[in-house]
Amino acid sequence: MVARLHDHAWNLQDAKAKLSELVDMAQAGRAQVILRRGKPAAAVVSVAQYEAMRPPKPLLSFLLHSPLMRSELDLTHAEEHYDPPVDLFDEVTR
Repeated sequence: MVARLHDHAWNLQDAKAKLSELVDMAQAGRAQVILRRGKPAAAVVSVAQYEAMRPPKPLLSFLLHSPLMRSELDLTHAEEHYDPPVDLFDEVTR
């Protein structure tokens, strides 16, 4: 029985048996490959590595899934606190 085929690859049964060790290594920044029938089937990486690989969410998706989307936020008085835009170039040349 081969415990590890090389430093970062595990056969499926060994990965199950030593999951805690496998996760510790992934958290340390060393991606771990799990083999099924000798072929790469999955990889375990740290959350930081996973987040870095994910594409950013589009702004529209973020806004549509915002908890404020369904809130009863009252914006009727927002205009009272609104300052109109200022043209900074105009301010400097005065």
